[in-house]
Amino acid sequence: LADSTVVVRNQSEHSAQVQILKASADQKMGKSRVSLKDAVGHPYGSLFELINRKLILVKDESLLAEDELEVPESASTNTLLGKRTINADQPRGDNSGYVDTNTAQKLSEPDICKLKESGLSGEEIIKTLIENSDTFASKTDFAQEKWIKRKEMKYRKRMRIVKSTPQSICEASFRKNKDKICNMRYDSLAQILSQSGVCAGNRVMVIESTVGMMTGSVAYRMGGHGRILSIYGGQQPHLDMVHTLNLEPASIAIIQAISSVELGPAAKDVSNSGFEDEEDLEVDLAGDVTDGKDVRSGVVPAPVNLNSTGRNKEDLARVKSLLRRGVDSLIIACRYRPLPLLKLALCVLHCSSPFVVFHEFMEPLVECYLYLQQTGVALRLVLSDTWLREFQTLPGRVRPEMYMPTSGGYLLSGIYVGTVPGPFPRPLQTTHSNQQASSNLASQQQQLDMEEDEDE
Repeated sequence: LADSTVVVRNQSEHSAQVQILKASADQKMGKSRVSLKDAVGHPYGSLFELINRKLILVKDESLLAEDELEVPESASTNTLLGKRTINADQPRGDNSGYVDTNTAQKLSEPDICKLKESGLSGEEIIKTLIENSDTFASKTDFAQEKWIKRKEMKYRKRMRIVKSTPQSICEASFRKNKDKICNMRYDSLAQILSQSGVCAGNRVMVIESTVGMMTGSVAYRMGGHGRILSIYGGQQPHLDMVHTLNLEPASIAIIQAISSVELGPAAKDVSNSGFEDEEDLEVDLAGDVTDGKDVRSGVVPAPVNLNSTGRNKEDLARVKSLLRRGVDSLIIACRYRPLPLLKLALCVLHCSSPFVVFHEFMEPLVECYLYLQQTGVALRLVLSDTWLREFQTLPGRVRPEMYMPTSGGYLLSGIYVGTVPGPFPRPLQTTHSNQQASSNLASQQQQLDMEEDEDE
């Protein structure tokens, strides 16, 4: 659709960009400007080839593979390099007598530039280079395939336009600037959504500094049912990536931006007085105070401004009420030290509710793990690292990719089961099991000392 956000994947360069389909203006794709108006009206997943700054739809399904270039019979022993079966044990051709003198290509650089300026497609240019090469026919099958792929990256630009989803947006952002989303990979994002128990109708608190990546993914999954309390630090919220997911107005309306300065007073009030009763007063997301109405009933609330700080006079009463009613799930994904935020957020988390803390480094999560273990307010604590590896699978060759990210971040998940005694950690108390273990160790040590005295 026009004016919608899509993810454009460059098949040759293995890169991706988030773009808006505009029918009037050209947009920058890599080093050139491209008009995406020709892609409007085609289904998601369509493959286009860039010719003269225009996108030409690849209609033939036999050409949708990556290696579909037809090689002339005069230049190779095979008619279709991409569809042939390569024998890994006995490859055809021989590279033993090949010497790279940079004179095998009959076409000069000005000749190639004229071919590009004449409007020929990338496939036609590569065929012309093959016909004018003296050494291409004598190369092995693997060398020919490698040579063609290298020329495809230079002369044939193919792009696939996919739907804007949390996975595609996260993957594109991770490839372009992973520091912007706290080094969060799409498999880590899936683990966060799964372990936090996010579903339609829940109240979810999201404390993030991923430019709206986490908040938008939660809203995408909830489908406009429930509430999302997006806690931000600083002067105003940064939820730019929420708009890239093409969410419905009902899905955006359930997001309420709340300043982090409101979290401390709410945690103190809940610790002292407990959660507010929802039957007395209900404040919907549009700002109206009503009796007996719940936003979970299916009534679409009025659209909200994601740039609103939530500190206006008309928003402040709603924000305070939402925090003091508690939440059903907690997600923390920020680049700051998460322990102080975790202490406050647990105070407004309902009992038996899941929580997930994400960080790109493991040391801050170890600190949170020790705190939760000492205070005894959580069960099923798991500190994990999601591991993902891509493999190159070609005829006769299977190996891992040469370059891949080492980590996509670390996760600390658990289930909150108790009431936190204030935002600060209580001293470690000696439990019955610890006392029994200490007494057992003391008795064993005493028995060993007595045996040593008898031996002497």
